Amino acid sequence: MKTVLVIAAVTVCLSGLAACGTTKSYSEMYVRGWTRESMDKRFPAGTTERQVVDRLGYPYRARKADGVERWDYTGGKTSKQTVSFVFRDGKLVQKMYENF
Repeated sequence: MKTVLVIAAVTVCLSGLAACGTTKSYSEMYVRGWTRESMDKRFPAGTTERQVVDRLGYPYRARKADGVERWDYTGGKTSKQTVSFVFRDGKLVQKMYENF
């Protein structure tokens, strides 16, 4: 009986791993296609913090002062592109680009 349970558990684990597919690197998942136009289209003013996290994950760096929060995301093929999102009251009010 124990053998049957162990075989069943191993089968379930292996089938779960098979369904995972190929893994992707950070740049493939989050950074591919970073352009000003694509970022402006995906993240217009008024986008919520939750929507940004859902699409890009949590920021590389976050800072908060005077009711404004700034989130920095760094990526691109050489990891030199940076986009910063500025939020007030949980809504996007400005984006800043570096090396785009």
